[in-house]
Amino acid sequence: MKKFRFSLQELKELRAFKEKEAEMVLAEKTGRMRLVELELERLAAEKVKTAHMRFSGSRNILDYLADERYLARLEAEKEKRLKELVQAQLEREKALASYQEASKQKKVLDKLEEDEFELYRKDAEKQELMVMDDIVTGAGTRRALRGMAAV
Repeated sequence: MKKFRFSLQELKELRAFKEKEAEMVLAEKTGRMRLVELELERLAAEKVKTAHMRFSGSRNILDYLADERYLARLEAEKEKRLKELVQAQLEREKALASYQEASKQKKVLDKLEEDEFELYRKDAEKQELMVMDDIVTGAGTRRALRGMAAV
């Protein structure tokens, strides 16, 4: 019996490549989104630190005003980063949808290959059973012929 070969193997490989490519894009978009989240966390920590320092005993009104301007700048930076985060989330959602579609297309071919292999396996078992049956049947016939020859 010939070796099993999936007839759509090239297409399966192409779809696997496209799935891997979509996965890489998704990882990139997720990474960008995470960087923006980390920047937002850093801004929040800086804001808390500055707010606590504002009222320390050795500071004057100029330091207080500088802190207020710095806090306002941090707030503006936060708003900018929030907009970036929303954009990054949208891009990630698109990349996720693209990855899911590529994965689904690859899984369809995987399932088709499994089904074809199952048919191949059943056919191979059937042929093997027929050969075995021929061998067994042939042995019985040979014994009968030998018995007739002895008489």
